[in-house]
Amino acid sequence: MRIRTYLMMSYLALVVLITAAAVMFGQMNIEHFAADNLGEAEAAVTGLAAANYEMSEAILTSYGERIVELQAESTAKELSCVLGGRHSYDYDQIRSDAELRKIGTREIRTVDSVAGYITIGDKTGVSVLHPKKEKKGSSLVLHHEEIRTMVPGEG
Repeated sequence: MRIRTYLMMSYLALVVLITAAAVMFGQMNIEHFAADNLGEAEAAVTGLAAANYEMSEAILTSYGERIVELQAESTAKELSCVLGGRHSYDYDQIRSDAELRKIGTREIRTVDSVAGYITIGDKTGVSVLHPKKEKKGSSLVLHHEEIRTMVPGEG
């Protein structure tokens, strides 16, 4: 073989080796960038999901609070019509009145369950009407310890 052939073969081998190295280097970079991008995408999706959850929770909580307010206002209006014009109130008479008990202790419902109930207290926080009859005359003012036991996931 002639020297020219050796030179061409060596150049060809060098080109093949450089091309193979470039392809391998490129593949490694692509895999590295893909892994980085996947990590960033997962972090973004996690952050977006958390933000959506917080926003949804805030919206649903405000809707729930508004529903409770509307039901309480409706009950207050209904009770004011039934109790209107009285200058004093006999709590025992109110407690024994079936219509007042039905109005003053009605359930606060969601679409599929009971979320709570209405209870009536006087200006000092004493229970006048309560769904649990044993609570009549007791204080409706909650202390910090009692509130903590009512919060889901705490206490």
